Amino acid sequence: MFSSSSLAPILQLLRYPRSSYVDVMRECNSFPALWTFCLPNPKSDFCTIRKFREDILLASLFDFVEDAKELRLLHKYYANPTKASETFKMIRSRAECLPGKFFGDLDQFSDRLLPVWGSYHFFGIPYDIAGIFDIVTSSIHMTIYTGKGADMKIWVARRGKNKTAYPGMLDQCVSGGIDTRAGNLLKVIRREAKEEANLGSDMKDVLPVNKISFLNIRPPQAGPVDAGRPEPGVRWVFEFEVGDDVRLETNERDMEGFERMTLDQVNEALLGKEFKPDCGLVMLDFMLRHGHIHVDHPEYKEIVAMMQRKTAVS
Repeated sequence: MFSSSSLAPILQLLRYPRSSYVDVMRECNSFPALWTFCLPNPKSDFCTIRKFREDILLASLFDFVEDAKELRLLHKYYANPTKASETFKMIRSRAECLPGKFFGDLDQFSDRLLPVWGSYHFFGIPYDIAGIFDIVTSSIHMTIYTGKGADMKIWVARRGKNKTAYPGMLDQCVSGGIDTRAGNLLKVIRREAKEEANLGSDMKDVLPVNKISFLNIRPPQAGPVDAGRPEPGVRWVFEFEVGDDVRLETNERDMEGFERMTLDQVNEALLGKEFKPDCGLVMLDFMLRHGHIHVDHPEYKEIVAMMQRKTAVS
């Protein structure tokens, strides 16, 4: 006779079909690494080489190392933080003149800089060319939940249907991008929680729980500016348990609203690819850590490994 505990892995496989979660992972890991882009100190693992060779001005900034497949920025263009920033602003300006999938519409976020974590000089690269150099997009995501075990419920946000990027898809209730001005991440997540979900000062129990990385080509749902653009990403993951009596309401005009889902509803939404790709990774990570995807699942190890896709400067 089988006990309920011995049947648990089998019941889980019947409930959560094999390979479905890996398909969710692949939604946010669709890009292979190519050439390596090198600053004088750290390395990064992605760059498309042809565009730089074809343009005389861009080619003059780099040393092309064929055997190692490395694109090395010359030291004189990286002598100090100011010079490094000026160099990449110039690259962006030049890139606007070049056609192609990676050099397309580059004007929407021209003032937004992504920090180059781990570089010798701390500086930012314009958002819309950062992916070309494997500079990660960084953001914070907080999953809000109530209850334990099978009775757990998870709060999710529905993006507005009029949003340019990922309209109508599911998101975490609290999330936000990190740029060079971000500061302490706990302070950032508390600020975002107040602004987006009207959560007040009683957030001392917010937990930083993980860091997820991926390397993707943005899908059509990303919108006309970002679709087809490479995105190496790092997501700093937090979670926050609230009481069953708490009712969350969004403060964001471009969000349709919040809803509290059961585990089965979250699972169906994941497998139905209703989540924004990176938010789906964050939700899968939550399900793994809380034991809702069991270690005996045949693809458990693959799922865990895919949570840490190698990116360059993270």
